[in-house]
Amino acid sequence: NALGEGESAALVTAMLTADTADLPAGLRTALSRAGISHLLAVSGLHLSILLAVCGKLGDLLLWSRKRKALYSGLCCLTMIVLAGFSASVLRAALMAGLALGAPLRGRRGDGLTGLGFAAAILLLCNPAAVWELSFLLSCGATLGILLLARPLARLWPAARRSRWGSLMWESACVSLAAQLGTLPITALSFGYLPAYSLLSNLLVLPLVYGVMVFAFLTLPCLLLGVGVYPFTVARCFAGGIAALARGIAGLPGAVLPCVAPWQWTVPAIFAVLLLAAALLRTKRARLRLLLLGCAAGVVPVSYTHLRAHETVLDL
Repeated sequence: NALGEGESAALVTAMLTADTADLPAGLRTALSRAGISHLLAVSGLHLSILLAVCGKLGDLLLWSRKRKALYSGLCCLTMIVLAGFSASVLRAALMAGLALGAPLRGRRGDGLTGLGFAAAILLLCNPAAVWELSFLLSCGATLGILLLARPLARLWPAARRSRWGSLMWESACVSLAAQLGTLPITALSFGYLPAYSLLSNLLVLPLVYGVMVFAFLTLPCLLLGVGVYPFTVARCFAGGIAALARGIAGLPGAVLPCVAPWQWTVPAIFAVLLLAAALLRTKRARLRLLLLGCAAGVVPVSYTHLRAHETVLDL
């Protein structure tokens, strides 16, 4: 409150600490309808931005690999404390720790191994986390990115001819892959799907970078008594996010309602398995056949489940 009040200040605080107590209900609804409510849960996106900035700073200052890993680890620890040790940020920090530590040991990092390790550690420490929405969405989005982002990016090789074209296309593929990974969870939990989620996530990304960089810069500046200046800049970017969310949420057809959300689960799994079978380039034909078989087997299961539910409703 000493740094500023209003919805933009509350949004900066929410994106840095996951504390949404002061966030207006109208803005929270707009973020959800626009498909960018994940910004309120501190997770891999927030952490990756800070680690990318830390890495670039290390390159400019000619830091050694160990020093960059050390300062990146401090960034992870700071975000964990600020976010209140939430499951999503712990998952991201554990994966980041493995990715940063692997090169120091002369090894190559693997995303799927890191995700499995992080999920196993979190569930061993807190088995109830498997029911937390933030944990499910974080793991689902990460799994979708790891499995589908690169295969989707290879579908349009011409986009790589220019730097900006490659950046925009890869960002779109990452966003689409994350949404496919969270599709069943979103449909079941909220009862609707945001129609313009891909567009809003692409447009909001530069603003999120601005919020996270200047909000994090506010912390050391507070010690010098000048924290209000970077926080004011962060508030400007947050105001842009709020305006974008309200604009997209107000578009016609912004929300696709799921009249019966349980009917989305099996079709969504079918779509993800089918995409994985079609896009994953693997030398083992057994994996592709297994994925296709699972996708085909989902159809009768969906039909049986739907008929059983309709029978219960009739009774």
